[in-house]
Amino acid sequence: MKRVDVEPPGGEVRMARIERRVLEAAAKLPAPVQPARTPRRAQGASRRHTALAFAVGALACACAVIGWTLASRVMQRRAEVAQFEAEQRSAEAVQAQAFHAAEELEAGDPGAALEAYRKVARGPGPWAARALYNVAKLETAYGHPELGIATADEYLRRFPAGAHVEAVAWMRAELFAATGWDSYAAAAARHYLERFPTGAHAEAAQAKVQSSASRPAPN
Repeated sequence: MKRVDVEPPGGEVRMARIERRVLEAAAKLPAPVQPARTPRRAQGASRRHTALAFAVGALACACAVIGWTLASRVMQRRAEVAQFEAEQRSAEAVQAQAFHAAEELEAGDPGAALEAYRKVARGPGPWAARALYNVAKLETAYGHPELGIATADEYLRRFPAGAHVEAVAWMRAELFAATGWDSYAAAAARHYLERFPTGAHAEAAQAKVQSSASRPAPN
């Protein structure tokens, strides 16, 4: 018996032909190129470079933060110093006014001048040193050498580099001599010579020391 091929309906034949042509065209295409694999060593180097870049960036940020913090602290410190200096100038101006006011009182009311000087002397700075020196002089002038000695000692303790330190050191020696405490006067004169060997009162101080050494000891 003769074999008869039965063709599928028209639509299916057309689809079958299209599929066959697509398969034939696909077979003629070149094989796809596979991407080359990156060697493991190269991958490790790339990761290290990435980590290094991240570390450098983090370090730069940290340096920027530190720099900003330091700059802020410097500016704050400068502002504090400027404020302190302004306050010091203001305080010195007040002390200067009080000192000059005390000077004006000396001629008419020495007692009030003495109290005014004492108030100025309680503070710090050169005006307080000048006021304390004037206190010692007024106490001595009005017959209180013991108070003058105590004030001179306070001056030398508080203002060892004051403008009147030499005059005060010699004042101690003279006040001790005025009270009859010759040994203390000689010791004060020696102290003066140690600090001011070529001072304005060096010869008088040397005479006090020699006079005390030549005086016989009491029985």
